[in-house]
Amino acid sequence: MDQFVELARSRRSVRKFTDESVPREDVARMLEAASCAPSGGNAQPWLFVAVDDREVILKCRKVVEDGIESLNSLLPGLAESDRKRLQGRLRSFSLFFSGAPVVIFAFVESGEGPLVRALVDSGVSAADAETMLGHVGIVSAAAAVENLLLAAHSMGYGACWMHPPFFAKEGIAGLLGVGSGHELMAIVPVGRPAERPAPPAKKPSASVSRFIPPSRPR
Repeated sequence: MDQFVELARSRRSVRKFTDESVPREDVARMLEAASCAPSGGNAQPWLFVAVDDREVILKCRKVVEDGIESLNSLLPGLAESDRKRLQGRLRSFSLFFSGAPVVIFAFVESGEGPLVRALVDSGVSAADAETMLGHVGIVSAAAAVENLLLAAHSMGYGACWMHPPFFAKEGIAGLLGVGSGHELMAIVPVGRPAERPAPPAKKPSASVSRFIPPSRPR
């Protein structure tokens, strides 16, 4: 148990990678760990697309770059200086995945599950039904991504959980041949780390958790 806690504690978000390739058998082990995650109703509503082709990775980057540039037309009321500042931040946080030898794109099924359909049939909107059920698909896929990150770290690789640039997710899905039944929810670049990030400040676990009753009676 202590080994696992130390693994979780020592994991870092790595954004710079060496040129060393990642064997596909190592990627397969990471994806196996991801697939072991729990999911609502054991639906396993995820799809992982691992890309180690440099040309395809750069094409995905171009899709994101084009999406960032499109903000010029999408945000006409924003001052030019503010728009450029926003675009600069988006480039910083959205493009570094292209420096990794492997990029894993995590998708979640976007179709309605049986419980959502039952609520919709009873007159509840699809959005409200998802909220009532706790967005179980997204939560399940998120658990799988965390397994992936921990597996990569345990094997000596660096990785980072990236929120997908939502203005580019449909373009990326189309480029990767993923149909409309799945929605991009995370991008995970993976490789040998070229940096050792300092540990980020974390709240003490005691400050974000509690026992009921507060103390066990003796």
